Amino acid sequence: FITIAGLAVRIPVCMVVRISERRTFSYDNFHPAEARTWRVTSQALTPDGKRYHMASCPLPLGDALKTNYAAVEQVATLYGVLSGEGIINKKKINVRGAFATPSFFGVFGFKLAAGNPRTALTIPNSIVLTAETAQRFFGVNDPMGKVIQFDRFGSFIVSGVLQPAPADSHINYEAFASMSSVAALEQSGALPEKLHDWNTVRSCYTYVVMRRGEGVSALESALKDLDHHYDGLAEKGQGSVAFEPQALSKITPSQELWDDISGTPPWGKVLAEIGVALGLLICACFNYTNLSIVRSLQRAKEVGVRKVNGAQRWQIFLQFIAESVIMCLLSLVLAVFLLLIMQSTHFNGLPMPDANL
Repeated sequence: FITIAGLAVRIPVCMVVRISERRTFSYDNFHPAEARTWRVTSQALTPDGKRYHMASCPLPLGDALKTNYAAVEQVATLYGVLSGEGIINKKKINVRGAFATPSFFGVFGFKLAAGNPRTALTIPNSIVLTAETAQRFFGVNDPMGKVIQFDRFGSFIVSGVLQPAPADSHINYEAFASMSSVAALEQSGALPEKLHDWNTVRSCYTYVVMRRGEGVSALESALKDLDHHYDGLAEKGQGSVAFEPQALSKITPSQELWDDISGTPPWGKVLAEIGVALGLLICACFNYTNLSIVRSLQRAKEVGVRKVNGAQRWQIFLQFIAESVIMCLLSLVLAVFLLLIMQSTHFNGLPMPDANL
């Protein structure tokens, strides 16, 4: 019982870690051009010598890349400041959203359950909701064409509802409004003027899809060319800013960049979980081996009697191996049962990951 229970208690912990890590490494693998998609990050040096690697970049950078560099196929920009209370029929719901360019659907491959992806984010003051957010606002009613009022940003008309993504994505906003709404909001003072401001690198995220046959070197060259906007900073003692591409497949696990929108686990947590699971499994193996050796010494007389009665060495060997396999299988069955119990409860205050992932 001690041998079986010792294995059975440790195996489900390793299974939980395995399921969690499999989910972590499955992020962003459904985007249509994942291998050719890059996020532009910023390397900022402050006047006092501190360095910050930021996941964000200036808002006008996306248009500059798309307009001036032929190697760039598509650019999608997210401006993550659409946050606050959305109001409809006196119902107030907190929404975490972003302004997005119309190319959002083409770059990331998100599908709409309702609405036209070609026009959903083109008209000013239009907004696309996730299925969960639409249900929170409208229940079972059709949300298309309905108006959501924001205290700070005004009214937005629902132009689309997203289908659930086929896999996890680091882009976890609840709503996406048209980027064409930003100009009017800046004029009214609801948003600071950033559409043409190269000196602010917060809250804006630019994703670039390179043309086939064009590698990251072409993007690096374009970004280095755009660094000229900051040529005078070093001379004035105001630090410096440089742009750097980050592959879409490298965003998760998180590299803990400043101002990142990704809520995925960082590399440190991932490696710590793997180390704990591996340590527990090794301890279980050593414990099982020690107990097996003790039992084999206690059964020396049994082995002697079997050999006197004509048993061959390979027969005794197979007997012990068969017993070990049976005990390990019993431990595995018990471990799966314990895992199912753990999945039906909560782990660290969060639902356990689905074993089907």
